[in-house]
Parts: sequence; structure tokens; C-alpha cells
Amino acid sequence: MLVEESLIKKLRITDVERLDAIDVYIENMPGVSGKNAGKITITCFGRSWTVYFGAIGGTSIEGFFKSVDTEYIIGKFTPSIPLEEPDWDAFRKVLKSKASDMDLSDRDKDDVEQCVDQISDDAFEESYNDNGQGTVELDDYLKWEGLGKEVVETLDAGSIDVAMMPHHDFKYVSRIVEAVKLAL
Repeated sequence: MLVEESLIKKLRITDVERLDAIDVYIENMPGVSGKNAGKITITCFGRSWTVYFGAIGGTSIEGFFKSVDTEYIIGKFTPSIPLEEPDWDAFRKVLKSKASDMDLSDRDKDDVEQCVDQISDDAFEESYNDNGQGTVELDDYLKWEGLGKEVVETLDAGSIDVAMMPHHDFKYVSRIVEAVKLAL
């Protein structure tokens, strides 16, 4: 059995707006073919992310971490976090705006607005594919919510592309990574 000892550097980052304390564990080590390597672990509010970089050139893990894009680091920490998610609030505004511009009675326009406000994000998620394009289910859902068939067909909600926004988990981890980069 071979046991090796290495030096780990720990940083504690506090007083970052809208974030709990961040602990960073840094380990620089020799890599393959004379290239440096390193491991970094970040913890914040009970969650942790660890990544090992096996060949970072002649720099330290701190220097490498600061030099690469935040998006790249997040992809290494959490490859399953999508970069974007649908912006359902913006979509609701588009639907309401489209309804107000249509040749509908005031009552139908009010019905559309009330119906759109009541649709949950989950219902929208079920009615749109991963590319933010509507499916027939959204029109069926609107009919089920009490909008008349003619109003739903004129609104044609399924043809409206959904605006995308940065994913909430991506934004959270991004704020943490940016704070670590500043601290290093």
C-alpha cells in the first residue's frame, strides 16, 4: 500500500451578496508528462462541486481556474445543468399581448388573460418541447380551461416560440464560481 501526503489550501469566502459562506479546497499536484494538475472543491449551503484537471500546463490550479470561462467550469462541475430554461413569465406576456391585439370581444380578451395567468409553469412545460416550440397540447389545455375553440384557434398559442433565459441552477453556480475567481 502506498500512502501519499499532499498540501491542501482552504479558503473561506464570506460577505458575498445573496450567497452563503463559500469554502474552497485547492490541491496542486504533479500531472502527466511534466504538466501540472490540480483538484478544486467548492462548497456552499450544503452543496459541493469537485473537479480534477489533469493537465493544466505550467500554471497552478488557482491560475487555471481564473483563466478559463465560468461556463466551462460549470460544465465540469455539473454537466447535467442546462444553460437555459423557458421564460414562462415572458411567454404569458406575449400571449396576453397577442390576445389584446386580436379582434376579440373585451370579454374574450379578459378570459384569455385570466386563463393565461392561471396556467402553471408545469402545464406550460408539458405543452412545449425541449426547443421551446409549442405542441398541440397547449391549445387543448386552453380549451379545457374554458376558452372557446375559436378564441384558441385565433390565439394559436402553440405557434409562439418561448423565450429562453439562463437556468436558475446555472445562475446560482455561476455566482459561486465568479466569487471564487475573484477570491483567488
